[in-house]
Amino acid sequence: MDAKRIIEAALFISSKPVPVYRLCELVSMKKSEVERLIEELRKEYEERGSPIEIIEIDERYTMQLKHEYAEAVREFAPTDLSSSVLRTLAVIVSKQPIKQSDLVKIRGNKAYEHIEELERRKLIEVRPFGRTKLIRTSRVFLEYFGVKNVEELKKKIEERLSHEKP
Repeated sequence: MDAKRIIEAALFISSKPVPVYRLCELVSMKKSEVERLIEELRKEYEERGSPIEIIEIDERYTMQLKHEYAEAVREFAPTDLSSSVLRTLAVIVSKQPIKQSDLVKIRGNKAYEHIEELERRKLIEVRPFGRTKLIRTSRVFLEYFGVKNVEELKKKIEERLSHEKP
């Protein structure tokens, strides 16, 4: 694989600036070589008039939208879920399909607001089920978390937890 494209992919996928030493480790190159490749990427973006730019912040690199484009597309930018909404989503993932009434018993009355937000973001599907509703994760949920199915997500979570120190 092309080292320049690997660096580009790392900058694209990372949600925060990547230290230059990590990029060096990633492609097994010296700092000067990595910086040269980053400069080539910058020039490629500039030459084609891309709305994307690569900037350096204290020997860390990040890919971002140029200021003049950011405002125009702000409505499409994802916003993070609060920890309480994430906890509600975690219960849905682990117990799905789950009745709304059972979810409220577990998470409290705030669960109604969480369900609204998750449904608005299309992360869950809500269907009538007798006098309550049945809730499960959606296809958008799988895409958002980068998994093919819920079992894969559960496996990733288990793997991550097994690597954490108690």
